[in-house]
Amino acid sequence: MGPSFPISIQGRNVIDSDFSFPLGQQPLHITTSDLVPRIVNSHEIAIGGFRFDVRSIIHRSASADEVFDGWQLLSSKVKMEKVTLPLFYATVYELAEPDFAEHEPILTVIPRLCFWYQRASAIDSATFPFKRKEVISKLRGILNEAEQYRKDATNSSFPTTSSALQAELNGLLAPKGLHKILGGKKLFDIVNNEELAISDCSSEVMYAALAKGVGLNVSFHRLHDIIIEGLPVEVKTHHSRLLPFTSNEGVRKFIIGGQSGGEDISLDDELSNFLTSKKSIQHLNKAINIQNGKIVIVNATYTSARSEFVRLSSSKNLCLDVKNPLLHAIELAKKTAHNEIPMIVSASAIDFDYMTCSLAAALPGIRDTLGNIKLDTQKLEKSAIKFSFENALH
Repeated sequence: MGPSFPISIQGRNVIDSDFSFPLGQQPLHITTSDLVPRIVNSHEIAIGGFRFDVRSIIHRSASADEVFDGWQLLSSKVKMEKVTLPLFYATVYELAEPDFAEHEPILTVIPRLCFWYQRASAIDSATFPFKRKEVISKLRGILNEAEQYRKDATNSSFPTTSSALQAELNGLLAPKGLHKILGGKKLFDIVNNEELAISDCSSEVMYAALAKGVGLNVSFHRLHDIIIEGLPVEVKTHHSRLLPFTSNEGVRKFIIGGQSGGEDISLDDELSNFLTSKKSIQHLNKAINIQNGKIVIVNATYTSARSEFVRLSSSKNLCLDVKNPLLHAIELAKKTAHNEIPMIVSASAIDFDYMTCSLAAALPGIRDTLGNIKLDTQKLEKSAIKFSFENALH
């Protein structure tokens, strides 16, 4: 049996079934056209048999029209139905999980990318082509990987007819069906690669749009992720605790509804733990010492720190909006005599209104022979990072 829909938070149907019959019954009637977002009403979008309230899965100000417009923009450059298909398969596969209703469906990355891409496209028409080229290149890359594997493993092509897709879905829902259709484990790899690439793209356009939304000057550049108030900003999406989508692991443990489990530890400690890890330092070193970012934004949604952000914001009723951390980071970056590098760490979660919590911090810096500030990796490895709650509050 499938999960009980709708999945609600405070009386709002956040995720619902768009099928005409209870899930868990076969055959699953859906056509390829259902992979294209359909506007249900001003705040609901339907994709692949699932209905999402965009205010809860993307942003409190999001509209279904913007998601659809973003899809159209992306579809003019890349075949989005083909990008969506593996994620749709993964979401259907996740329906078998007994705790599906408690976690974020992987398919939500598609409407999220569409929305933020649309918002970003309206920021600066002169420089947005730099970002468009980058996003489309990444999407084409993962699409080429999926299509090549499909050809090698099954000698089949993208199901262009409803009957072809129907046959695959019926096979998918059979015991070990995912392995029979696309070779199993390799498809899981494709799904993970898609999720990584799409979340990276979404982070960059999301923070650009959020910065623009709070009144800052934003543009794009071929060498940097974003330019905010004339300062090059590098966005790094960490995946230090992304649960791989595998036949054994199943659904990712991103809990819906502002809840979190685990031990009660401080957010400072949790953030410091992953930011001072070897992998994280490599990312920060690249952003600052190689890409010359003056501000670094770290998306910690796919790390263990995410649950602590949610816990802090929910339990203490704090509004950890991105505006004040951004203003603090810009002020620090513009100081001529300082040895610190401004950083913002954010994490997002599905809730009644989609929650994006942000905190400001400073990374240890050191001046090179030309006077340019660089990340002091040795000091970072030995020091805990302290975050400013004052600069996060209104």
